[in-house]
Amino acid sequence: MKNIVVVGGGISGLSAVHALRKVLPPAVQIHLIEAASRLGGLVGTSRDPKYLFEIGPRGFRPSKNGAEIVSLVEQLSLQDECIESMGHNRFVFTNGKVEQVPGTPLEFLKWSLAPDIVKAVLHELMAPKSTASDESVYDFVARRFSPRIAEALLDPMASGIFAGNIRQLSVRSCFGLLHEKEKQHGSVVRSMLFHSTPPVPTLVDGSLKSPFVEDKSKAMSLSFRNGMQTLIDALTASISSMPNTSVALNTSLSAISMPTADKIRLQLSAPPGGPQALDADHVFSAIPARHLAPALVQSAPVAAAAMASIPFASVAIVTLGFRSNVLPHQGFGHLVPSCEKQRIIGVIYDSCSFPQQQTDDVTRLSVFVGGENHKDVAALSLAQIEAIALEEVRAHLGVSATPEYVASSWYDRAIPQYPVGFHALLDTIEADVAGALPRLTLLGNSFYGVGIADAVHRSTAAAHAFAKTLV
Repeated sequence: MKNIVVVGGGISGLSAVHALRKVLPPAVQIHLIEAASRLGGLVGTSRDPKYLFEIGPRGFRPSKNGAEIVSLVEQLSLQDECIESMGHNRFVFTNGKVEQVPGTPLEFLKWSLAPDIVKAVLHELMAPKSTASDESVYDFVARRFSPRIAEALLDPMASGIFAGNIRQLSVRSCFGLLHEKEKQHGSVVRSMLFHSTPPVPTLVDGSLKSPFVEDKSKAMSLSFRNGMQTLIDALTASISSMPNTSVALNTSLSAISMPTADKIRLQLSAPPGGPQALDADHVFSAIPARHLAPALVQSAPVAAAAMASIPFASVAIVTLGFRSNVLPHQGFGHLVPSCEKQRIIGVIYDSCSFPQQQTDDVTRLSVFVGGENHKDVAALSLAQIEAIALEEVRAHLGVSATPEYVASSWYDRAIPQYPVGFHALLDTIEADVAGALPRLTLLGNSFYGVGIADAVHRSTAAAHAFAKTLV
């Protein structure tokens, strides 16, 4: 009988346990340990009698590598709860005002950024290919397109995804598709026009995608009628019903070692009566690199040092609820380039993007403050951050009404940053772990993508890869 331990009960750890239980024999013991008092990590939902707000991600993108999470939704029988975003319009704060990102050729011609984009595209077609192994997002886009496009479009996009600074983030690790298109075809634009890649028809286990997965993979964004907590609750319930599967909350990892070649040992800090140590045949770590690093100092010091060097961005989310529709336009939300010298990252129009989550004609907004471009926010109180959020919403959207619901949370060092050269840093981490702790597999957004879909894809793929080693 084998013992498997999954460290971390966020979406990476939960989906790993779910996938492992599907592919491993029922007799295999699977233990999930979580340092917090609840499962789900930063994924969860806050419910008020009138307002629903997410405490973390508002939803997930099903495109690219999102097939595994859509399949997970189907496996958990959540198809009827799964909803598509209705906020198809996107906006960006440009030249001191909120402008819609065009969705048609006519709208594009009227857009203030259209002349800059046309010039940038023509320049990109002739720009020489770089031989550098990596460069910053800003350097890549400024070189291939123009500095204006980097600052006006890629900057807010990177802020919205990573809360990061494009002059520090790696294009290879953060926007790998752009890097690959240049390396393979010499031009991003030519590659998009003449070398499009058809979608993969199978999941990571080789099975064909179901009609549900095929259909939902075309959506811009997905969530659930009662919020993202629905996914966490369903995963928790599924895991609790699985044979030979246990969950230990309020239990944190202290150290990892390999006392013998065929066992890996975890030293734990747990409540009285809880496990103080576990010997396992394999461990999957789904905790942030900054928490895993101290546990590896003795056993894998090179990997530990590299993990400790990974920066994390802090961000505040301020949620505002208004008793009526106060928005001047409908859409998913707007992002703010740092060159506009505003005090927020952007605003998600929750009541427009997922109106299925409410019955009343109310307005729900989530304002993102902080990140790598606004580090000074860390010194402010939540009340001061809320005041900034409300002032910027009024200035950007012309909202004069007073919200009847205001709540905020500060997420300290919540979003990992992938700086230039991150791919080499990850190679160092993986090589040291493989040599010193071959029975440890790394999961999670510290290494393999910051999105929920990235997390589920990595966990599912790792579970199937591990199962093959036991055949």
